[in-house]
Amino acid sequence: MATASNENFERLEVANKIREELERLRTIAAADGWSSVVTLISIALAEAELQVASSSQLLTQT
Repeated sequence: MATASNENFERLEVANKIREELERLRTIAAADGWSSVVTLISIALAEAELQVASSSQLLTQT
């Protein structure tokens, strides 16, 4: 059980780091007027947010 919990925590940490980096990149792209890049990053960010939510849910179940 401890191993599964550790893996879920690590997964949550990675997902959060990815989400933070995507938010940073989206801000840069928006400032540069790259609307198509902002759209792509927003899609990736939505996926990262789903991963964070999924990881958080797994942590609360263990």
